[in-house]
Amino acid sequence: MESDAYRVLFRWAADGMVLIDAATGIIEDCNREFERQTGRTLDVLKGVKIWELRPAEKISAAREMFFRIVETGEGGSGELELERPDGTPVPVEFRSRVIKKDGKRYVYSICRDITERRRTEEKLRESEERLRSIIEAEPECVKIVAPDGALIEMNPAGLGMIEAESLDEVKGRVVYDLVAPEYRNAFITLTEKVCGGSHGILEFEMIGLKGRRRWLETHAVPLRDSRGNINSMLAVTRDITERKNAENALRESEEKFRSIAEHSMVGIYLIQSGKIMYGNSRLAEIFGIDIDEIVGHRSLEDFILPEDVPVVRENIRKRLAGEEDSIHYEFRGLHRDGRVLHLEVFGTRIRYRGEPAIIGTLLDVTERKTAEEEREKKSEELAAINRIIIKTQGTLDSDEFMGVTLDAVCDLLMPDMALFYIARDGRLFLEDWRPTEERNVVHEKEFGECLCGIAARGREVVYSSDIHADIRCTLDECKRAGMHSFVALPFRRGGELLGLLGLGWKKQREFEDKRDFFETLAGSLSIAIHNTMLYREVKKYAEELEVKIEERTEELQKIVNLMAGREVRMAELKKVIGQLREQIEMAGLTPVADDPLREEGARAEWEPPHP
Repeated sequence: MESDAYRVLFRWAADGMVLIDAATGIIEDCNREFERQTGRTLDVLKGVKIWELRPAEKISAAREMFFRIVETGEGGSGELELERPDGTPVPVEFRSRVIKKDGKRYVYSICRDITERRRTEEKLRESEERLRSIIEAEPECVKIVAPDGALIEMNPAGLGMIEAESLDEVKGRVVYDLVAPEYRNAFITLTEKVCGGSHGILEFEMIGLKGRRRWLETHAVPLRDSRGNINSMLAVTRDITERKNAENALRESEEKFRSIAEHSMVGIYLIQSGKIMYGNSRLAEIFGIDIDEIVGHRSLEDFILPEDVPVVRENIRKRLAGEEDSIHYEFRGLHRDGRVLHLEVFGTRIRYRGEPAIIGTLLDVTERKTAEEEREKKSEELAAINRIIIKTQGTLDSDEFMGVTLDAVCDLLMPDMALFYIARDGRLFLEDWRPTEERNVVHEKEFGECLCGIAARGREVVYSSDIHADIRCTLDECKRAGMHSFVALPFRRGGELLGLLGLGWKKQREFEDKRDFFETLAGSLSIAIHNTMLYREVKKYAEELEVKIEERTEELQKIVNLMAGREVRMAELKKVIGQLREQIEMAGLTPVADDPLREEGARAEWEPPHP
């Protein structure tokens, strides 16, 4: 029973296992995993020498290694490649030992498939090469420093900054010696802080190997080994000499700047440590407060619309963190009287009195934004009207036009009820409506009756935000249908009323800022319905004219037919008269009258001859 259990464990082990005759190298037994690794079944493997599973060029070396393991009796381990019958190599890690079974010596080997590990190692090597290439090409200094300050690695850009010809020239050297004396302690503190598990940023002056001074800004983080222990510091350093020179120049010209700023037409501010440290008179004017209430006491966030605070806060953070030196964006602010302001800001990161700060300008663009929004709204409204008109231009049939118009208006404006009336004899007649299943509709109205009748009588658009409270709404059709707001658009041709479109919504709507839109829509649809009516009149006239032409054609055809019959009879009569003349002349008589049917048309009374 115990033997069977061991056999099961052997057969189904996760690693390949093989039992080899120590004297001959012939395989006598193996498990399923070894069969998979070699691509052969046990029946095939039995009788095969173990080194024959290696690639042809390695068989001899494999045979020598096998017998060396047998001779020493110490076993062996390592990595090698098995070869499947189709030539596919299978890398394995093996461990072999010599054992005795039933008085016979065998080599017992355990083989672990390391294909995935090899792939992972290859990917790791590729990743390391790719990373090294990126670091080598990085325009900023990238270096690795040991906890004691010794330089371990540095890319070409960094070597250029410190004026070194090669890494060998400075590798292992303590980098503290390159830091200007006045910043050396700060750099040592940064290194200790980072190697203690934190991260940090430092601006300092560096003195190159050839004596050139540079301002640098370094961002440092700890590097850990495979066990998670910190073994060095990774630092990315940029040359900020030009920026520092600009900051120094800015400090030197601060008074000149203040003089100019106070007469500027835009708001100017300086933010440091979350507070407005400077603001000109125009900045105070924009927000409607006294400048003394701002400087040193208030944060810019105090004057920002709450919804825009996260955006402004993030942009300030980016600049203070050095992620972006300058930035340009817009946000909404609050005037002291509660008005919302649209503001455009240009901000730059500087150092002010030795500390990071942001200086920028603030421009009130509220009027411009309002005008832009109004233009955009008008453009959208005109585009909506244009889409409606385009859909209605597809037909000139008046009945079809009404349905197309209702569908187009409903698609774009999404009313809950739409009514299309035609005006005749001082009354409104409902021709079509949406939804068609709505039964709470009045099919005929007097001019002046309810909102639609008032719009028809006055030839003007009528609005109602609440028909339930509007005394002009005298009929209950829309109220029963659940409408709350309503607009009636009359269609005019000069002073003549052509029809009317009524639109209702179940939710309350305010129409104050939509009056121009609805009036433009009414005018555009008036032209469209006028065209359909002209088409209908022209079509009717054409049909009447066609009937008259047919009638006249029939009359002319009758005349032609009569004339054709007369010609035939005249020809026969002429023939008879000719025959009579011949008979008279043959009888020796002379006619006393001319032929009444001669072409000259001359006529004479004919008398019969006397005997």
